[in-house]
Amino acid sequence: IIRSIRWVLIENDNANTASYNVWNDIRYFPALIIRYVCGISCVASGNIMHLRKLATLEFKTSYSNRLLLDYANQWRVVDKEYLNKISGRNHYTPMSELLFSRLRPYFQELIPVDSDFSDIFDQHEFLISIKHFQFDSEGYSTYGRFAHSKRDFISELQKELDVEKNQHELIKSGFFDSFENLKSTLIAYKD
Repeated sequence: IIRSIRWVLIENDNANTASYNVWNDIRYFPALIIRYVCGISCVASGNIMHLRKLATLEFKTSYSNRLLLDYANQWRVVDKEYLNKISGRNHYTPMSELLFSRLRPYFQELIPVDSDFSDIFDQHEFLISIKHFQFDSEGYSTYGRFAHSKRDFISELQKELDVEKNQHELIKSGFFDSFENLKSTLIAYKD
C-alpha cells in the first residue's frame, strides 16, 4: 500500500502542473482515499504504530522530501468552496463528509455499528490532524468532522495523558516521542 501511495504522489509530482490549480490538486485524490482507508483501519484495529508510519510517510519530490500529509489531505485535494458548490450543500468539512459517506459501506463488515464507525473515523482524523500540526512549522493543521463533533477529543486525550503519562499508547507506539511533546502539541493545537 505504501508503494502505491508513493507511486501516486511521485507520478503526480512529476506531472505537468501548468494547468489550473483546481485540477493540479485533485490529482492527489487517490492518495487521499488510500490514506483514509489505511488510517481508519489502523485506528479500528488499535494499530497506532502503523498509523504513525502512515502519518510520517515521506516521498521524494523533484524538490525535496515531503510528507504524505502535505499532499493527501482533505483541504488540499479540493477546495471547500468548490466541493460545497458541486454538491449543492454547505458543509463545514465537505471532503471529510464525502469520504465518511463513501467509505462507510466498505467498513460495514469490519465496523457494523454506525456510531462506532463515526467515532473511529473522527478519531483517525483527529490523530492525523495533531500529527500534521506537530510537523507544520507555521502551526497549520488539517481538521475534519471531529472539529464540529459533540465529542471533545482534545480534553479526552488530555485526561488520558494525565493518568497514563508515558504509558499512553500514543507514546508507546512512537506516534509522539514523549509525554511532554504530546502534551505541548495539544496545548498549542487547542489555542
